[in-house]
Amino acid sequence: LALTASPGFARAWLCLGSILKRRGALAEAADAYRAAWSHDRTETLALEQLAFVLSRLGQYERAGECFRTLLDVAPDSCRAHHNFGLLQLETGYATEALASFRRALQLQPETVESIACAGHALRDLGRIEEAITCYDQALALRPGFGDALANRALAFLCKGDYANGWTEYEHRFAAGGKQRRSVGGPVWRGEPLQGKSVVVLSEQGVGDEIMFASCLPDLITVAGRVTVACESRLTELFRRSFPATVVLPRENPEGAPQVATVATDFEISIGSLPSQFRPTADSFPQAGAYLKADPDKSKRWRVLCDSRGSRLHVGIAWCGGTLRNRQRLRSLEISDLE
Repeated sequence: LALTASPGFARAWLCLGSILKRRGALAEAADAYRAAWSHDRTETLALEQLAFVLSRLGQYERAGECFRTLLDVAPDSCRAHHNFGLLQLETGYATEALASFRRALQLQPETVESIACAGHALRDLGRIEEAITCYDQALALRPGFGDALANRALAFLCKGDYANGWTEYEHRFAAGGKQRRSVGGPVWRGEPLQGKSVVVLSEQGVGDEIMFASCLPDLITVAGRVTVACESRLTELFRRSFPATVVLPRENPEGAPQVATVATDFEISIGSLPSQFRPTADSFPQAGAYLKADPDKSKRWRVLCDSRGSRLHVGIAWCGGTLRNRQRLRSLEISDLE
């Protein structure tokens, strides 16, 4: 109604953009923020929000242009430098991101979020000890700060400090504000499992589940019965690879047993298995596959490859992640491979 009466009312365009953003209509929100900025060049919040929405749409170059324009207009905006740093970090420019976070900290020295993000940039640059120092500083200012806590755990793991890394990794759910899946049983924390049952609960992405499943053989050797609740795409793979376990899809499709109704002595999230079975570098298996391919599919691929000559054949996983999980850094264009 306000815009019907006054189409050039920048603040109304800004508010409309915020409503559309909350509804998830990001492309429409971008149009609204763009209109607000075009009608009032002092409405810097519109430009800041436009940059954010464009980055969430994966339009990183346009988002970067918005941030550069914003910093020309508001060079002393701590938030603008910080958010530009987030975009640079997400798109693989860790050195530039570190400079942006440090500029933000020059403007507001004890901004916990910027201190932690400087740690992220340092970690991406391989400067692990400096990254840990940043996380320590952030946690000294705000104990229990989830972003610093979770990423300090990853930094410890990066440098092979598994004792501290896995211990702190146990804070990942609280740090990320996510609820741990549960079937209502007590969490297994290393108690004897002879004759006992344990349910392993999925978490994170398919790649993480596959990685942490390397600990399942260790669990199977010490437990009386193991039930694995996994992402449905992994059900057949895990059943074939771990025949001594009961494998159920966590989504519970019609007709499948309900994971939530499984009676068990203990439960554990799959990402917590390394804290029990990988305390040191020596505890990692030195060799041997733990997953078993489908023999029929393997045979079909072997026939196909053999029919194309004796050259080396290489399979490439060329796309990974999501827009919120560094997809740009984890993916390739087919044209690049060509």
